[in-house]
Amino acid sequence: MNKYICNIFIIISFLFFLDSKTIAQQILWRSDCHLSSDDFNGKKPQKSRWDAVTVTQLHYTLRADCKDSIAVKVTCMFDTEKSWKKYKKLNPYLLKHEQSHFDIAELYARKLRQDLKKFLLTKDNHFNPEWKLQYILLRNNHGNRHTQKKYDRQTRHSGRRIKQREWNTKIADELKAMSNFEVN
Repeated sequence: MNKYICNIFIIISFLFFLDSKTIAQQILWRSDCHLSSDDFNGKKPQKSRWDAVTVTQLHYTLRADCKDSIAVKVTCMFDTEKSWKKYKKLNPYLLKHEQSHFDIAELYARKLRQDLKKFLLTKDNHFNPEWKLQYILLRNNHGNRHTQKKYDRQTRHSGRRIKQREWNTKIADELKAMSNFEVN
């Protein structure tokens, strides 16, 4: 097994190790599964102007064997213990807005799967592979955060209904365009 692949595996295993309690409080993104008010179990801050907050995480695993075979797995998760709501029930409109945050995270999970596949298939030795992997992960994380903020800014946290509909369509179209990178 290549030395850099072993190092990559160790880095990813260390950075993204999850205990069983963490996994139990998370919902895996699936196209047939939509969030409900009951999924928002986090403690609401005393003072917040928001009605709800969605917390998502991308989990990465990379496995390599002695035959230089490499398998990458990226999952998009909704954290039920960190996501919260102000009221007992979220109305369907606000719930859709929060679902779209989860969908944006899944879009970036797909982009990351695509980038990692390309990285693993490339035999480019001009750059340090560990650095290249870190760059891919950081770029993806930055893109996700930027898009999440832009989404909230343009929709004014769901207050601008026309912009919200535009974003709903945009996110659905982008997920469909990257359907080859959906985990089944």
